[in-house]
Amino acid sequence: MGTPVALNALNGSATDSSPWLNADATVIYFASERSGGSGGRDIWVARRSTSSGSFGAPRPLGSINTAGDEDDPWLSPDLKTIYFVRNVSGAGSEIYVATR
Repeated sequence: MGTPVALNALNGSATDSSPWLNADATVIYFASERSGGSGGRDIWVARRSTSSGSFGAPRPLGSINTAGDEDDPWLSPDLKTIYFVRNVSGAGSEIYVATR
């Protein structure tokens, strides 16, 4: 393993965590408390054209995110099913699934 390098194209000024990268390293999902989401911690996605290219600007998953906290995304290989954790109003975390 080499020396870790910050992914500045993805990192914001808020807390970013729980990255999940697809098999060909062109799509990354992660949780973030950055502004522009639905509130709290939200799930964001960024893409790049090749595994060695730069990621484009992250965008929130509007259909998944709520005013509560969404975290720890995991996707199926075809990127059509997402499993994640949601905590609404401090009621405790639960596992959710969504498909498209």
